[in-house]
Amino acid sequence: MILSDRDLRQRLRDRSIAVEPLADLELQLQPANIDLRLGRQFRRAVRGSEEVEELAEGDDFVLGPGSRARSPSSARTSDRRQRPCGSARAPAISSFTC
Repeated sequence: MILSDRDLRQRLRDRSIAVEPLADLELQLQPANIDLRLGRQFRRAVRGSEEVEELAEGDDFVLGPGSRARSPSSARTSDRRQRPCGSARAPAISSFTC
């Protein structure tokens, strides 16, 4: 089920879902999702192997054309019973700053 921003806001308010940490709800709440923050560790696929990069505060991570990388979210999502929940989709982004 996809929830609207109004439904997400209500469920956060009544604690039927939780996102922690939620730095700025007004910035992270979108029409049908909540933007989560990525962690600082990235696994980059390079010629059949995987390199791990740990970023410091303010470091940039640049993902070049044809490259792939994975990073865990720094946020935890759960339902009212504290069970993990949620789904995620990460559209291609060429670069960003932590």
